[in-house]
Amino acid sequence: MLKKFIFHRPVSQESGERILEVTQEILADVDFIHRVGSDAMHLTLLSQKMLRCNKVPNSFNPNYTSFAFNRRVFASKDTEAWNSANITPIGAKGIFGALVIDMEKPEWLSRERTSARKVAGIRNDQVSFKNSDYSPHVTVGKFIGTEQDWDGFYECERRLQTAWTEIGAITLGPLRLDYGEQGWEFQPSLKSKVSAEE
Repeated sequence: MLKKFIFHRPVSQESGERILEVTQEILADVDFIHRVGSDAMHLTLLSQKMLRCNKVPNSFNPNYTSFAFNRRVFASKDTEAWNSANITPIGAKGIFGALVIDMEKPEWLSRERTSARKVAGIRNDQVSFKNSDYSPHVTVGKFIGTEQDWDGFYECERRLQTAWTEIGAITLGPLRLDYGEQGWEFQPSLKSKVSAEE
């Protein structure tokens, strides 16, 4: 059964960098991550000329920089493992990211040159990337797991939400999970998207 959890909210560059920092700390420590195993995880981050990673070249859109972390990083508490991801903020308007925990290894996740936006489950009409009106966002994450992983799912969700709220960058309302063709799904409603950008 497929479980998905997706949301996005506007954030500043400073808040986005801080969110990345605390997210890394939490993911390195959550039991769910260790229990899932290093081979079941993948992270793709995307931004408009803000972040770069020397290890993974951009292959789907020259206007954005995308990169992936080694899956072993997630199961490690080793600071050097995180540093080896070569995350370098280079300055821009905002940050966009997606966390994918792949429990069932769906075929679409393994396709070559799969765009970060598609992996994140984000449609083009959900987030604007126009140069003239780019609104910085953080999107973390999309969880794919089995029924027994709900406890870990909520633990990770709770810790991330708490940390992000303390930063003051994100104010989250109730999360809505619907059962769709692909299993349990969460998508931000139009109302929540509008209120988030006001």
